[in-house]
Amino acid sequence: MDFLPVLTSIENEMLRRYNYMAENAMSELQISETSPQIVLVIDELPAFMMNVGSTKERASRTIELLKSIVNQCRQCGITVVLSGQTVGSDVIPTAVRSSFAQRFLLKIQGMEQLKIACDGRMEEAGLVSIFYLPGQVAACSSYTRNEYVYGRVLLADVEQRQRNIGAVSADKHDLACLNWEDENYLG
Repeated sequence: MDFLPVLTSIENEMLRRYNYMAENAMSELQISETSPQIVLVIDELPAFMMNVGSTKERASRTIELLKSIVNQCRQCGITVVLSGQTVGSDVIPTAVRSSFAQRFLLKIQGMEQLKIACDGRMEEAGLVSIFYLPGQVAACSSYTRNEYVYGRVLLADVEQRQRNIGAVSADKHDLACLNWEDENYLG
């Protein structure tokens, strides 16, 4: 598959948004119906990089577009998510990898992989667990103002589930926050 038209289209939209922001003296684009949040997800980036183009010029242009998008996307409502099982510069160009502010390694095969992912800045590496409790979830959407929020799944019997569904079935997009401190909360 040729990814060049997709990346070109995303770059064109990004430039359109930056022009709009400049014309309206905006430092950051507000997500709206005319400028919705765009999420570019490239799963298995190493496989993507192996198939970026049939010629050296197309491969080079694809990598340049990806670098451009990754470097400039944040302010204009575009998010890029890249995933892969390896992080070396032989499969992910350093210029692309180093542009990511957040990097999550779900599993590493050694400290060398961690060092590569951190661009040699091991002081920035920290082993963490983002989920501490059973049933804990994280969500990010326009309804949470594009911020991550944490919650927990309420384990309930069938009757309680039906009451819960009935109670929230008329809700539009507002979610009720669960009270984790409540002794009746089953978590």
